[in-house]
Amino acid sequence: MDELTKFRDDIKEKVEGAEGEGYKPKPDVLKWLEDVQKLESEWESMQESIAAAKRLSYKCCPKCSLHSESIQA
Repeated sequence: MDELTKFRDDIKEKVEGAEGEGYKPKPDVLKWLEDVQKLESEWESMQESIAAAKRLSYKCCPKCSLHSESIQA
């Protein structure tokens, strides 16, 4: 995801530079930039959900809780 975000930022910079010179970006490019932004938001949401699920799954019983603590240490 990091590589895609860096690539998006690079393309966005180029688009903004071209706009400053009077060029208009193609609709496909603008759509791609929007799609990557949406994908990044979804990715962050999934990562948060996964982290929350991991925290909750280890609290199901004391034995699991102790096991998770020894793994994290």
